[in-house]
Amino acid sequence: MASSLRVLHETRIDIDGICERLGTEGKPAHYTTAGRLMTRGIKLDGGGREYLESLKIGGRLFSSVEALERFVCKT
Repeated sequence: MASSLRVLHETRIDIDGICERLGTEGKPAHYTTAGRLMTRGIKLDGGGREYLESLKIGGRLFSSVEALERFVCKT
């Protein structure tokens, strides 16, 4: 199953929810940070890239709590 389709069967969160989980208590991460992780990803030490799994529905980016956990574990 494609990673974007996996998000459909998990606990979906919008970009605001991602920002809350990536930030600190009382100060969420900026929405451009979450968008960048989904579209450009981050460089890994081995030279590869890791992206936050996402899905675009009606022009809005969504991810899932589980995808965010997988992303954080890989980076």
